[in-house]
Amino acid sequence: MATPDDVKPANNVYTFLLIVCFCFMIGGVVFNMMELNQGYGVTFGGLMSAPGGAAAAPAPK
Repeated sequence: MATPDDVKPANNVYTFLLIVCFCFMIGGVVFNMMELNQGYGVTFGGLMSAPGGAAAAPAPK
């Protein structure tokens, strides 16, 4: 019989899948924000807009 020192924690596949799922969801949101910004000019409150200032590059057309 195994002693408590010999017992190793089992790999939790569901935790890994949850982390992967969150990464894909965040990536999807960022991708949609980029596409909406380029295609329709949606700025999301200035989050995706070009920085302002005297030396700012013009917004892409």
